[in-house]
Amino acid sequence: MRHRRGFTLIELIVVVIVLGILLALVVPRLLGSTNDSNAQLIVKAVKDIRDAVAMAKLKCLGAINAAAGSIGVDTQALLSTLWGQQCQVLSENAYTVDAQNYARVKDFGIQTDYQNANNLLVVNIDCQGNNDICNKVRDQLNTMYGGSSCPTPPNNGYLTCNLQL
Repeated sequence: MRHRRGFTLIELIVVVIVLGILLALVVPRLLGSTNDSNAQLIVKAVKDIRDAVAMAKLKCLGAINAAAGSIGVDTQALLSTLWGQQCQVLSENAYTVDAQNYARVKDFGIQTDYQNANNLLVVNIDCQGNNDICNKVRDQLNTMYGGSSCPTPPNNGYLTCNLQL
């Protein structure tokens, strides 16, 4: 009688099933950690922009009041007017700005509007259709700046927050 070496069909099926179960457990965790890191990038950028506007407000209150008046003004335009010699606030390369005046963080857009009368920085975040990332950003910003900072849940991957300066 000859002894055959190798795997039976049942053994191969069991191995494939075990590998499938392992993949089903590991892949969602990897995707979740990617969303977490993207949310952290957005939160850090929003915090940096908010801090820059707050610093500009402290250093150059007269220039901000003249530029903003009582209506909203695009924060990028406001900060670019403050990059002059009298009010050096931050590097022009602190973040990149695209043609639509969105501060770009990786693939995510952040558009801000400083409202002088309300002392608010209105932040619109484009999470590229990913509500999971927007929800993580919303939770963190609400924790950092008060529970009502981002009152509305994300809608189609967009999130709006009102940060008090």
